[in-house]
Amino acid sequence: MALGLNHLEKGYNFCSSTHLFVFYVVNIGAALIYIRTMHDTGLSGQGQFTSFCVFFGAIVIGFAVEAWPRTQHSLKQQQIDGDKIKERLTAYDQANLCSRLCFYYMQGIFSTGFRRPLREDDIAEQMPRHLRTQHSFTKLSQLWEQHKQKRRAKGKTPNLMLLSLRAFGWSLLPVTLVSLVQSVLEYSQVLLLSVILEYITIATTTEDSQPISYGIILAVGLFLATFLATLASGQFFQGSYVIGIELRTALIGLIYQKSLVLSPGARQRSTVGEIST
Repeated sequence: MALGLNHLEKGYNFCSSTHLFVFYVVNIGAALIYIRTMHDTGLSGQGQFTSFCVFFGAIVIGFAVEAWPRTQHSLKQQQIDGDKIKERLTAYDQANLCSRLCFYYMQGIFSTGFRRPLREDDIAEQMPRHLRTQHSFTKLSQLWEQHKQKRRAKGKTPNLMLLSLRAFGWSLLPVTLVSLVQSVLEYSQVLLLSVILEYITIATTTEDSQPISYGIILAVGLFLATFLATLASGQFFQGSYVIGIELRTALIGLIYQKSLVLSPGARQRSTVGEIST
């Protein structure tokens, strides 16, 4: 079924589906645990074990098909303010979940910068649409006009700080969750390392040692905890920077819009700080 969905989505999606990607990763992890459990319980010689190994191979093939880069498109059509606009695809738009987590979609810029100094056309149109000034400014300006009308109708002063938190505050929720996951994983590294040291101490000083498979599981767990913590750290910093860029570009756009509508006389009567506020 997942392979069928993968075939259908290639006709309209520019990158791998995040939901299918997560589906394959979870199934691969669960299948590895199940195969190991059947092997340790002496069921490796039965037909159920063989059929499950075949299922695991099919899942791995499906994951490879899903993670394989899509055919490169140069343009995409979007519905913006009721108008159909063709917009050039960026490397971010065509990157799948794994590429975005590892920042592999930026490898082209890194490789070019290693060979020669970067030029303006090398980094042009690389940002996703939500990082562009037009998107963030339009979002904040519409809310600002509505906020001013409501506050002035109640005889109150508009509050730009609260409005900014309302416009971009929800973006802080996933960033906060990623930060919590990173903290838990970093704490797990310390615990796993202490358990590994205890396992090695017991194995080298006494004869009553635990099986080698237990040590391998601890080592793999420490590697996964470190790897996932690194991914979470990268996503946390990226998310924080993205929110800051969106908010800053939106505020600069509002200030610039306000300066354009002021008459020359009003500009002479007001300072730059008063115009900005």
